[in-house]
Amino acid sequence: MKIVAAALMLSSCFAFVDTASAFAWVPKTSAEERAGFVAAARAAGETGLADRIAALDDAAWIDPAIRASEAMLAATADLDAFDPKRRTAFQLLDYPLHVNNYDKKASPEVRLAFERAATDYVKRAIARVREEVRTAKVEPDSLRIWHVYNMAYVLKSAQHTVLIDFTPYPYSDTFASWTDSDWDAFADIGDILVITHPHRDHTSYPLMNRMLERGKTLVLPCAMTNRYDASQVYLPGKNIVVLDTDHAAPVDVCGVKFRNFHGFQGNVPCNSYNIEIDGVTVTDNGDNSDINKDACQMDCPPADVIIAATWNRPMFFVKSCMLARGFRRDRAVFLPSHDNELMHSVPHRESYREMYEADRRLGAPDFIWPRVKPLALGESLTWIRSR
Repeated sequence: MKIVAAALMLSSCFAFVDTASAFAWVPKTSAEERAGFVAAARAAGETGLADRIAALDDAAWIDPAIRASEAMLAATADLDAFDPKRRTAFQLLDYPLHVNNYDKKASPEVRLAFERAATDYVKRAIARVREEVRTAKVEPDSLRIWHVYNMAYVLKSAQHTVLIDFTPYPYSDTFASWTDSDWDAFADIGDILVITHPHRDHTSYPLMNRMLERGKTLVLPCAMTNRYDASQVYLPGKNIVVLDTDHAAPVDVCGVKFRNFHGFQGNVPCNSYNIEIDGVTVTDNGDNSDINKDACQMDCPPADVIIAATWNRPMFFVKSCMLARGFRRDRAVFLPSHDNELMHSVPHRESYREMYEADRRLGAPDFIWPRVKPLALGESLTWIRSR
């Protein structure tokens, strides 16, 4: 009853609306997206970039625009999330990432150019994370966090490496972001693979299978069957931990403490996690839509790192974490996630513009966030416990 009452109290603080924001991206032609990029670049004072992109055709502009935005993000990686240069870089990236490759009226050249550029964009992030995780040395009382894609993260402490919500997305009939070598490398690197829920943009059977072959551990929200091979079933047992009920007390998995609260996205089981990795606490609610389960975070160890999708009531989840006894706003960091999921339809790719501007997201006029740090794909940060 305590949790339910708290959830109702929290929900009364925010007027929740349908997840389809008024800012949802309207599908446009590639030429219109290019014009939007050019206008936004000019408004930001990036006239040289605007001129270069304006001179390219409907297919040729996509990859250079992505790469230019990436370069701007790399140059602003140390800046605050709301620094104008950092914000501009994220929002410029929206335009090429919202080219409508599902538009049957679009030319084959445009669709192919988008798919090539999008998969190459993610491949660059994968390669960077793969190498950095392999070589990184993490000190005690700290945690390094890499953003791979969508809600896929790597959490590395001095003793453990935890992978969350890896997915083979994006891919097409022609291009793939992931190679067998990539899956092998991350299966070698990771100790534990955690899945919040078994939607395809949060689940990777190639990685699951490889980790089991290596004696590594899976933490799942339910027993699962490979949707592509029904003979592969993932049941509770050796190296598979299924947390399909609430665990307010910690469950030790290979030295990492898991608390979970078993919610849903629609009718799909989805855990809201509280994970203690060598003294650092990470929370992640995936796409959970049950606010009662998110509210359980207030009775858990206080979060140091909060991961949440910006479309999925992020204020509620963050507030629930902030109400935990001992929470330190000055020390915690919030990592907005699930923006620009490239296999989704254009209106549901969840733009960075929406992340920044929607009043149920970072644009909330009166909500006081902990430190907000959107990580571009391939970027990382190191959380260090202050004394």
